[in-house]
Amino acid sequence: VSDAVSADGQFIVASGPYGAERIYREELGGWKSEVYSGAFSQSVTDVAYWDGWQYHHADQAKQVYRLNADNDKQVIFSGNAYRNVIVSGSVIVACSERVVYLANTIDLEPVWSEAPNLNNEEITNCVLVDDTVFVATRATSAEFNLWTLNTTEPSPQPSVITSVNNIEGLVSDGSYLYWSSGDDLHRFSVEDNTTSSVTIDSGVVRSLAYSDGRLLFASGETPVSIHIMNPNDWGIKAPAVHQLEQGVVTALAVWKNQLLIGVGSDGVTILDIEQSDISPAWDKPFFNAVHALGEEVPLQLAHLNDVGLVDFYQDGLLVSRIANPGYNGSTHILPGTVNGSQLAYVA
Repeated sequence: VSDAVSADGQFIVASGPYGAERIYREELGGWKSEVYSGAFSQSVTDVAYWDGWQYHHADQAKQVYRLNADNDKQVIFSGNAYRNVIVSGSVIVACSERVVYLANTIDLEPVWSEAPNLNNEEITNCVLVDDTVFVATRATSAEFNLWTLNTTEPSPQPSVITSVNNIEGLVSDGSYLYWSSGDDLHRFSVEDNTTSSVTIDSGVVRSLAYSDGRLLFASGETPVSIHIMNPNDWGIKAPAVHQLEQGVVTALAVWKNQLLIGVGSDGVTILDIEQSDISPAWDKPFFNAVHALGEEVPLQLAHLNDVGLVDFYQDGLLVSRIANPGYNGSTHILPGTVNGSQLAYVA
């Protein structure tokens, strides 16, 4: 396992030669795995998910492609050894060893007229924040650069915004970038380019993941500890939420109270963790609940830590704003909703 993402109640996992797995929970509570096009039919090293589409990087085929719910395949990039596939909004990002590629999610056409020049430095990681791609490169064995690229410009002029001694596991919450360097965690402000850091006592930090206000990471060796941190105050929840007596954590992904841990060739472990460790959680409506047109739909959160106001959205439309303790409300299935439609609720 080299990469994993959460995807609307399931996980998409890059399992190398075994392929791309979709891991989902059955009605009776057990977990089930499906491999796209069959086990060992295609090696996949990077995955992403956006708006109902799975995105895979098939390293041996040298392709980045996407699949819809019917497994219809659309090739986006081909002919290179890609890495760090990222999708958000209207932009698809993939990197080769020294080039960043962009395509449009609508028609899959290239966004840039030519690839930006990063001084021919080796690309190690990248992350997408709004209209900006942040790219980490290795300038020398002891120096890493963090570049910015504007996705709305046909020929962006990249610029270095900071140089550090290492950048691993680059993730973002939209306002900050987070990465590790040995046993240090770093936080970089997208707004003012300032950096802060903290040393993790349990050892070398690997496999960062961000989920709803909490930073998750693996650190140490024999055992490897999985920690949850509040990056605003560098507060770590003690004790660790999980420990591995042996093995290396190669990927982390979170969906509500489900934590997926990738352990290299040993596969994955999925844990139930306290929802309050991650974020306020949905209580109602339930996932996959069925409601009739005009029926009242309850709106309720659980584990209301540090909540002062809640906005509820139905398919992107604000349907309720609640500032009273308890934060319970309701809405209705809106007129004109087609029978059988799937509705997305966000708070």
